[in-house]
Amino acid sequence: MSSDFERLLDEELKLAVADERLGMRRAGAIEELAKRALANPTLLGDVYAVIRSERTIGMHTLAPLGWLAADVLFLSGQEGAIRGLLQDMSGWTAPEQEDLVRHWAGKGRLSELTEELMRRYGWMAAYAK
Repeated sequence: MSSDFERLLDEELKLAVADERLGMRRAGAIEELAKRALANPTLLGDVYAVIRSERTIGMHTLAPLGWLAADVLFLSGQEGAIRGLLQDMSGWTAPEQEDLVRHWAGKGRLSELTEELMRRYGWMAAYAK
C-alpha cells in the first residue's frame, strides 16, 4: 500500500513533516521519512529532529507523532540508526526516555529492555540512575 508521501522528493517530504496544517496526516509523512532514513542515513539527523520535537505524551491519548519514526528505527534493528536515536535521547528528560522505552518494551519488560539497550549500545538511561 503506497502513501501520497512515497511520491515526494526528500526535500518535499521534509516540508510535509513540518507542515502543521496536515494534522494527523503528518504521521504518514513522519513514518515515510523514517523509512527513507534507513536506506539513506543522511536523513537520520532529520528523523532524530522530528522525534525530538514530537516526543511528549502530554494531554492526548495517542502516542506522540515522533514515536512513529522512533518505532521504524527501533524495529529495523539497524545498529547505527538505533545508536544514533539513543544518543539523541540522552538529551531528553528521564520520563520522556522511560515513556518511549516502555512503549517499545511492552508490559513488564522495561527493566530487561533498558539493560539490553545499555549493554548493547552503551546508552545511559537517565531513568536508570
